[in-house]
Amino acid sequence: MKAYIRSAGIISPQATHDGRGFPDVFRGDFSDRLFCIEPDYQSVINPVQLRRMPRILKMGLAASRICISQSGNTDPDGIIIGTGLGCLKNLEKFLDEIYDTNEQITSVLPFINSTHNAVAAQIAMLLKNNSYNVTYCHRSFSFESALADTLLHIDEKKDVDILVGGIDELTEDFIKLHGYRGFWKEPINTLELFSSSGKGTVAGEGASFFLVSGNRGSGPAISIDGVHTFLTPDGSGPEMIYSETCK
Repeated sequence: MKAYIRSAGIISPQATHDGRGFPDVFRGDFSDRLFCIEPDYQSVINPVQLRRMPRILKMGLAASRICISQSGNTDPDGIIIGTGLGCLKNLEKFLDEIYDTNEQITSVLPFINSTHNAVAAQIAMLLKNNSYNVTYCHRSFSFESALADTLLHIDEKKDVDILVGGIDELTEDFIKLHGYRGFWKEPINTLELFSSSGKGTVAGEGASFFLVSGNRGSGPAISIDGVHTFLTPDGSGPEMIYSETCK
């Protein structure tokens, strides 16, 4: 069974939000983290809605709108998203407000926007879409879970178009807490990450959406032959990861 990526919308630490594919010049920073290069959101989202919209929702809605626009405004038969952290920044804001006001809520917006499925729900409302809508929050393999669900839908009924995405944003608390566990490198040239020595990586964020279909269509498309997830046991080295991904 094959599936095809027919369009994409990506907001990332590179200049990918214009929908033209890989940029000609890649941005590099001397840092331990990479924040997204964000578009002018007013060009894809109603300015009235933007006023109270948290950043992760802006990124998700903009990336999904770019993807849908690239597909010729296809109405998807399902919206499936994977996120490791969900709307963590909004959750932190909501809990801080509960603490500071002695459990007296002054605004419900941080709570409404703090759930993991807030992005998928907002996309559905924006598109007026009542189809299948699911958010997977399976930590580091959330997107793989969303993609596996997408392929199951296409295997069951080939003639469907699924909007599948992965989204996460960095927060200071997340960087700090995982820094204690040795997740991050000291600031380096981010374009030299793979050639740098030592453990750890560079923290990143982004929002990526793809319209995946069982039909190739008449335009350009990328084939997906399958998805494979695996768990490396404690003590396993990089060689096991390479052998698993090359199967």
